[in-house]
Amino acid sequence: MKRALHKFSIKDPSRRFESIGKNINNYFQNITFNRKGVQISNRPVVEQVRNFNMPELKYNNNNILKVGAPFTGASAPLREFGAERKQFIIDNEVLNKSPFDEQYLIVPEYLDKLLVDGFKKPAEWQIKKLAPAFTGFKVIRYKVKENQAATYQIQEIEKLLQQQNALSGFALFILPDLSYDSKRHIKNFHDCLKSKFYPGLKVQCASASKIKSFFHSFETAEKKGVYEYRVPEAAKPKFRSYLFNLVMEHLIVNRKWPFALAKTLHYDIYIGVDVHDRYAGFTFFFKNGEQIYFSTEQVPKKNRSRRAEKLKAALLYKMIYEKLKLYIPKYAINPNGIIILRDGRSFGEEEKALANVISSLSADGLVNTDILKYAVVDLHKQSAIPLRLASQTNSYNNLENPISGAYKMIGQAEGFIYNTGFPFQIRGTAKPLHLSLKAGNVEFLKVMEDVFCQSMLAFSAPDRSNSLPVTIKLIDTLLEPLSATADVVEEEEEFEEA
Repeated sequence: MKRALHKFSIKDPSRRFESIGKNINNYFQNITFNRKGVQISNRPVVEQVRNFNMPELKYNNNNILKVGAPFTGASAPLREFGAERKQFIIDNEVLNKSPFDEQYLIVPEYLDKLLVDGFKKPAEWQIKKLAPAFTGFKVIRYKVKENQAATYQIQEIEKLLQQQNALSGFALFILPDLSYDSKRHIKNFHDCLKSKFYPGLKVQCASASKIKSFFHSFETAEKKGVYEYRVPEAAKPKFRSYLFNLVMEHLIVNRKWPFALAKTLHYDIYIGVDVHDRYAGFTFFFKNGEQIYFSTEQVPKKNRSRRAEKLKAALLYKMIYEKLKLYIPKYAINPNGIIILRDGRSFGEEEKALANVISSLSADGLVNTDILKYAVVDLHKQSAIPLRLASQTNSYNNLENPISGAYKMIGQAEGFIYNTGFPFQIRGTAKPLHLSLKAGNVEFLKVMEDVFCQSMLAFSAPDRSNSLPVTIKLIDTLLEPLSATADVVEEEEEFEEA
């Protein structure tokens, strides 16, 4: 029901603006305030809107992706940006060349060994093609017990991994098919799994039923009566796409960033901060994004008297100062700026913490306060001001989504960025990010452009649109499963369909 309602709510720009006009005509034409009539136009404001240029991207071996008109020296037109962003990874391998830690392929025991081998070979081939330092998976098989709560099953898996000395490193974990399967139960199993073994064993999950849907059993050409699992020719395009996206997710879990910006941002250091229940996440982004680091910290359980997302200045100071003291000498000597990008609302604690961090770094001789700019910026995925933009075309007064990078300033310290417009194809109307400067001495328009550039670092699905800057996206990707199970009750035996 929810999905059907959501689908009904998705409207392209022409339909959305038409609907807004009709609603204004029907419900907002006879309004008074303080005994005076209020006039509300049923037509949108028409004005010239500016946009940031699509950033150039840096790939392995210093290959640069630049899109635009041919006379600019671009390698591809803007409309092909998504496809080229993906193709450059395939052609050039990932940018991060650091060695891999231990790698495990953890599979349900009931899966045919030949099927596991049929999947393992192309998965290893795809990872090695993108990241040649990868050496391969060690396969571990676990028992699946039906009608048992996820927490109990994962306790059994933990014992198995202890026996195999496999509680550290990285794992591609194949989730089982369960006879009492529901989306909520599978998600609970997935989230419990990631939370249980983090940070020692970092896990990327895949579905056994999805993998099985691609493979069929074939008799080998070499020997009659001997069978192997292969992907039929008709299913290969879909399987290649599925496998590429899965491998990209696994590389992200391994912190193997596929590309970066070709040029440094206006400000050298960005720190993404967000809270998911009992975990605070921090992403440290330096210069052009070749160096990105993710860190977490458990925080006290929220209660009615404390705001869910509020972090104390002392905790923020501890996490940020310790990391910057380590990272600045390596990746951003004498930085020109430190920006905290807060997902949601900041509460003043971020400003206090940042001031103390800068003071300590200055005492350490790591920053020069005469040149250092600083800021705390709130980023809202949902806004109380639902500002929408559309581009008017000459084709029958049609409205289209604005170009990716379009922005609208609201005063000197607040604005909206539209990251998902052309050249990306999306259903519905482009939804903006809402940014506001809460404290600092930066040029806010430069921060807006830096956030847009970070949003073009779409690692997991490089051919698709991406709304969030990587400093926030990584927190959502890597932290959300950990927090989702913070209060799982072990006695829970049954799960309702959500």
